[in-house]
Amino acid sequence: MSVDTWILVIDGRVSLACIPSGERMDLLGLRANLGADLITEATVEELLETFGDSGLPAPPLGRLFGLPLFVDARVANAEAISFAAFAPTDFVEVTYDDFARIERPRVADFIRAGELPQSIS
Repeated sequence: MSVDTWILVIDGRVSLACIPSGERMDLLGLRANLGADLITEATVEELLETFGDSGLPAPPLGRLFGLPLFVDARVANAEAISFAAFAPTDFVEVTYDDFARIERPRVADFIRAGELPQSIS
């Protein structure tokens, strides 16, 4: 499974969130799941403070950066994951079990599931 990394600010702390590629993040769902007061996408200034001026994709390696890492439950159920690592054309593939053993992420449900069905009148 290919995954994307989102850089978030959760209650004032820069954090990483990992979701399946192409899915949409549900910040309200993550906030409710974590019991957080405020979750926003990181600003350019917060990114520069954390990652410098690279402008390259951030991999879901929270321990490398000293940041908390949150993984969506669908990612945690994958046999293997792949992600861009510091360059748009460089990818890493690893079994999820090895990834989880190294990263020790917190698993939660926080991708947007799509539209609700229309109610029956």
